[in-house]
Amino acid sequence: MKICVLILVLGFSFWAGSAQAQTIGNEVMNSAGSTHTASNGTQLKWSLGELIVGKLDGGNAGSLNHGHSLIVQETVGVEDVKALEIELAVYPNPTTSILNIQVEELPSKPLNARLLDVSGKQLKALELQDNSTNISVTDLPVGTYILTIEDLQAKTQKSYKIIKK
Repeated sequence: MKICVLILVLGFSFWAGSAQAQTIGNEVMNSAGSTHTASNGTQLKWSLGELIVGKLDGGNAGSLNHGHSLIVQETVGVEDVKALEIELAVYPNPTTSILNIQVEELPSKPLNARLLDVSGKQLKALELQDNSTNISVTDLPVGTYILTIEDLQAKTQKSYKIIKK
C-alpha cells in the first residue's frame, strides 16, 4: 500500500511540475479581418465580427476586453485657429443678391473672405482690400452658407452664417 501511495505521489508531482499556466496573447477571434501597410509605414488593421478579445492593457492607448474594442484615434497636423479680433459688419442677412462686408479698420496685412456651402466646399474667395466689399450671391441657390474672414499670416478667422433667400 505504501508503494502505491508513493508511486501516486511521485507521479502527481512529476505531472504537476511539467504543467504550464495558460497565457492570453494579443489575439482576436473574429470572422474576418486584414492588415494594410501604406508606403510610409502606417498600418491599418481591421476586424469584423469580434467574438472574443483577450484582456490587454495598452497603458495610454487604452485596453481591450471580451467582445469590445477601444479605438484611440489621434489627429495630426491641425493647428488651433484663434478668433479674428477686428470689428466687422456683414449685411444684409438674410440676403437675396448682394452681401456687404464692412471693416472698421483694415489691418496692414490683407484679409481673405471665403464663402462656403454647408459641406465646406468653397464657392467664392476674394481678398478684402477696402473697408467696404460686396459679394454677389445672385448665382447661388437659396440656402445656408458660411462666410469666413481670415488673416492667414496671424492664423485668425471669424465666421458668419449667411442665409440666401
